[in-house]
Amino acid sequence: MHALLAEPVFRAGGMTYSWEDVVTAAELRGEWSEVMQRALEGRALLARAEKGEGSGFISSSAVEERGNAFRYERDLEAAEEMEAWLDRWGLSASTWADWLRVDLLRSHGLASSPLAGGDLDEDEFAEALLVEGVCSRDLERLANRLAERAAIHEARRDKPLSPAALGAHRAAIPPCPPGQDAERYANLAEQQARFLCAVEEACSPAAIESHIAARRFDWMRVSFRALSFRDADQGREAALSIAEDGQTLEDVAASARSVLEEGTVFLDEFEESVRVRLLGARPGDVIGPIPMEGRVRLYVVLERVPPTTSDPEVVRRAASSLLETYVTREVASRIEWVWPF
Repeated sequence: MHALLAEPVFRAGGMTYSWEDVVTAAELRGEWSEVMQRALEGRALLARAEKGEGSGFISSSAVEERGNAFRYERDLEAAEEMEAWLDRWGLSASTWADWLRVDLLRSHGLASSPLAGGDLDEDEFAEALLVEGVCSRDLERLANRLAERAAIHEARRDKPLSPAALGAHRAAIPPCPPGQDAERYANLAEQQARFLCAVEEACSPAAIESHIAARRFDWMRVSFRALSFRDADQGREAALSIAEDGQTLEDVAASARSVLEEGTVFLDEFEESVRVRLLGARPGDVIGPIPMEGRVRLYVVLERVPPTTSDPEVVRRAASSLLETYVTREVASRIEWVWPF
């Protein structure tokens, strides 16, 4: 881990950010402790597996299969590409294989109380942190989070921010830990405070209200009941039975031996083939049959609720959408990536 920290990750505004900056920024946001905990937990899982607990989940064939999936996910199909990837991150093949075993144990629901930091010497702890951060892609995720803050800091460098809000965010950041570069820490802390202020401005109540209005169809909540049938003929017969013969959905479900489903989702969560049919539907309308995954489905619309600022989930969606658009634009124009992910 120590060798990696000095390596550059990206540049912004004439400043080069290293992996040490990525880790420090994650520490001041309180996110690095989560990576540390998972690293120690992974070592504890391996220790327990060596004693037999969960060892059946980490056979050589299972580890090989998980390793192949890992390589495919990262476009590391050739052996030379995998070796270069390990070298770039400073990982050994055996350390990587141990992480695959940990990942398999976790995927089978095994969990363990993390080891105490004192249970590993400094080198072992650094190795555990490195392999967890790299293979889980936490380091990549945290690098992106710092890049977002650096980009917004550059974008808002000469623009005023609310002094009260800025002061509150500065006060919430913990003081520089002993041994840290105080000037570097202060710079990263200031970026975090200014980023939070800028986000609050970009996601103001007025901006959220306007954004919701622009997405009034996509974010409409639709309540429905649905039935699934083996083929289109059965679906059409069911639709006629409901629309013309007055049968209930329960009657149709019983005769077709189909499970009656109910739900309420946003319109944009439906597949395109369903969404276009539901867009103009009114309560009581029967929609379908619509082909889906080898079967057909029939929908009966119960209620349509337009999005409003009084719906917390809609507000959350609007804020997330606004933030993603704002940050993505600034990162694309202001960040020069150096590290070859």
